Amino acid sequence: SSPDPVFPRWGILLNTGYLKTVFLPSLLNQYAGSESIGWIVRDESGDPLVMKQETLTAGLVMQTSFHDRFPPWILEFHEEDPSLLKALFFSRRSIYVYIFFLIGFVLIFGLSLTYRTVHQEMELTRIKTDFVTAVSHDFKNPLTSIRQLSEMLKAGRVPTEEKRRQYYHAIVEQSDRLKFMVSNIVDYARMEKGTRALNFEMINPGPLVRRVAAEARNRFLNTDFTIQAKISTRLPFIRGDAAALQQALNNLIDNAVKFSDDKQRVDVKAVWRNGEIVISVQDWGIGIDAGDQEKIFRDFYRVKSPGTRKIKGSGLGLTLVRQIAHAHHGRIQVQSEPGKGSTFTLILPCDKKSPMKEKG
Repeated sequence: SSPDPVFPRWGILLNTGYLKTVFLPSLLNQYAGSESIGWIVRDESGDPLVMKQETLTAGLVMQTSFHDRFPPWILEFHEEDPSLLKALFFSRRSIYVYIFFLIGFVLIFGLSLTYRTVHQEMELTRIKTDFVTAVSHDFKNPLTSIRQLSEMLKAGRVPTEEKRRQYYHAIVEQSDRLKFMVSNIVDYARMEKGTRALNFEMINPGPLVRRVAAEARNRFLNTDFTIQAKISTRLPFIRGDAAALQQALNNLIDNAVKFSDDKQRVDVKAVWRNGEIVISVQDWGIGIDAGDQEKIFRDFYRVKSPGTRKIKGSGLGLTLVRQIAHAHHGRIQVQSEPGKGSTFTLILPCDKKSPMKEKG
């Protein structure tokens, strides 16, 4: 019979080939195109008709059927199992991981800072204790000598005039020793604070070095030490503070005497080399290990070796020498070998504006 003209019939003819190869892949990739989401379209027997390429290894998340007007196919969505790294750092819950690491970092940083601060405080306390002990010992010896000699002179127990002169000389020598140690401590503190004003003027270095060497010979007159001075006859003038340079040289000579061991000899030399005044103080004593040669110029540093345990000192002498050398735009160097002695060299720039030289 002919179709009813009043009630027409409509329908859709599905091209399953086009549906599988073009329409569904395009639609699903558009709305489920994430790299972590895969999909599979299966027929009624469960065989895959079309799928996203990497879906086979992904875990099943959801399964549904198409509308009854479509072929009896099944649509599956799969989501790839995230790796541990992605789960920790690229998921929505990764903020908690970041917070955990931030708290851990703050705790570790705080602990390390606390440890460093406590360690520095303990080291500073140890250095202060060692300094006070060393200074007290250094002060005790000359004060004890002065007191004993003074009591003997006061009680009239010195039999001869020659002995009295020796005792008077010893008292003056020990007093000068005390003055020297006090000056070192006070001048170190002033230079650290920048309150020590140096009086720069034109200085003839030859007579200055000779005077320091002569005073050192007088200080150690009652000992077996030999202090020799070799100064070039023509040295350019330098611009500096005579008192500060004299103090630096006295510290170097005093150090050389303390660490001379059995060979009691100190050589003081001054030459003009490469436009600079080079003043060296050499001894043949216990020497310094290579690892300590840079450290000895630090504040309060003392070499820890069997040969230095019985030698007392504040640890400020070489620090003060370095400060004075830098204040004169110069430098201090050391060459040493354990058991063969040390040579400390003070290098000072010449005054370029002055052609004056010492005449022999």
